Amino acid sequence: MTITGPWRIRPATADDADFLASLAARLTIGRAAWLDEQLMEATMRRFLLDDLAAMGDTSTVFIAEAPDGTPVGAATIERKAHFTGIPQAYLGELAVVAEVEGQGVGTALLAAGETWAREHGAQIITLETGSANHHARSFYTHQGYGDESVKLTKVLG
Repeated sequence: MTITGPWRIRPATADDADFLASLAARLTIGRAAWLDEQLMEATMRRFLLDDLAAMGDTSTVFIAEAPDGTPVGAATIERKAHFTGIPQAYLGELAVVAEVEGQGVGTALLAAGETWAREHGAQIITLETGSANHHARSFYTHQGYGDESVKLTKVLG
């Protein structure tokens, strides 16, 4: 498949549910080794579809499209308070289809999310990604994101 930009970013609709569900596997990249891949994928699918169903004043889902209308990526964002009380936006998921990775789709989706966050009064935007997802971590660092905290996990057994 050959898909090229420029990318159009639009709010998701109910018709995007199947496409969103198809991105779930992309959100398992960099998962912790102890996490079951199928469980993680099912969870990501549920998150994406729940975010679609919850779209409203405090959250949205963006879809990136190729010039021919083919969906190529998505991002979810919501407004909520940071644990300190500062108004923030939280980028829940951001994924693009493998065929367009590295072609600016993620950057376009991130820019749309940041614009939405500013328009909704957020002073900061936060996100999480897998610690082993080196590509995503490099992408976010390049976009100006930095570490706020580190989540540590121990498998008991």
